[in-house]
Amino acid sequence: MTEQMTAPIAAARPSLVSIAVALLYLSCAFYLAAVIIPIAQADDQILEPLAKILTLLNNVVACAIYCLIIWKAAKGRNWARIVILVTAVLPLILRIPRTSPNPFADSPSAMISLGLRIVGIALLFVPPSPSWFRKPKTG
Repeated sequence: MTEQMTAPIAAARPSLVSIAVALLYLSCAFYLAAVIIPIAQADDQILEPLAKILTLLNNVVACAIYCLIIWKAAKGRNWARIVILVTAVLPLILRIPRTSPNPFADSPSAMISLGLRIVGIALLFVPPSPSWFRKPKTG
């Protein structure tokens, strides 16, 4: 008699995690819109063309890195879930003593992005999401 060796079946991703991931990707898209639209409309006398390019490049790279972290969270990496939380909370703490207006932060796209991000992060931390992130992954 031979024993058939089978790998343990990985737990299916909870639907709340799938929704959270979709909301976080969407928040990234709205964030980019909140940055790109005002920069594209800015007068060249106010914002130099090189500054426009560097600002856009910086934000696109930051969003790409954030999307990579979201992707890792979608794969069940607990560290990615924590990084997403920290990257959301830290800027909020730093904005408390807000002394200068931020033209990007108050746009409708930025507000939508923030709302999607808050809901998405919350969904990563409510049951059954935490237990799924803590389960050993296979493959």
